[in-house]
Amino acid sequence: MAGYILSDPNFSEGGDKKIIEPIVDQFREREGLKLIGYEPDADFGRLPIEIIGRPEAVKEALLDGAGKAYELIDMEKYKGRHPHIGAVDTIEIYPAKGLTIEECKDFIEDLGEELYKRYEVPIYFTGKNARRPENEGMTFIRKGNYKGAKEAVLVDPNRAPDIGPAKLHPTAGATIIGALEQHD
Repeated sequence: MAGYILSDPNFSEGGDKKIIEPIVDQFREREGLKLIGYEPDADFGRLPIEIIGRPEAVKEALLDGAGKAYELIDMEKYKGRHPHIGAVDTIEIYPAKGLTIEECKDFIEDLGEELYKRYEVPIYFTGKNARRPENEGMTFIRKGNYKGAKEAVLVDPNRAPDIGPAKLHPTAGATIIGALEQHD
């Protein structure tokens, strides 16, 4: 796949540098990838990171960053105010240069399968990859945040992940991923 992908993964930690820096390190100094920036917010409990790069480099960085976050963040101890469902709460991608939205949708499908295969964290698809209309945005998926979703997913088939069993990972929760056409 030629071209570039823009991505802004969001992690559920905003204050602890012992967690933030190892996650951000997964996006630093990688061939084919540029770390545009990151802005941890302790009050919101959020670490947004923005990257751009070749699809292969973006995919490996996202997989490694997710692995580090799943290792270091325990959702049972989360204290932020931002809506959330998992240690790696969201991964959104956008076509940058030379890629179509269809190619980005395929990229997300592959990324979701690989995230689950490697880490056994359930995956919800949003944006252009949503399986149901209510999942095109994240509000329905995040309803009740991590603790509410953890209970709801066990009894409501409409809350089940798109990849993985109908339960959240005991410490990492679930991850929401999707391709979108525009970056705000």
